Amino acid sequence: MCSSDLYHQANISALEEEIKRRNVIPADVVQAHWEALIANTRAKLLNLPGRLATKVVGSSTIQDAEREARDLIHEALSELSGDGLP
Repeated sequence: MCSSDLYHQANISALEEEIKRRNVIPADVVQAHWEALIANTRAKLLNLPGRLATKVVGSSTIQDAEREARDLIHEALSELSGDGLP
């Protein structure tokens, strides 16, 4: 076995150890996690107009409508918050 093969084998072993320690996340796991996050974000954003409409129609002032809108947006953002890691 030549030195180049030993070098690559050592790198592979080191990477496998980092994966076991969860210091490295496989790309397919990250991709699946981010795809789920994006889908969830899309659903939340698409749901906002209907939720906003029902809240805003009942508002007596612009300030009340803005407060209702802000509350719904903060609620959606709070539900979506996290560290982004699987």
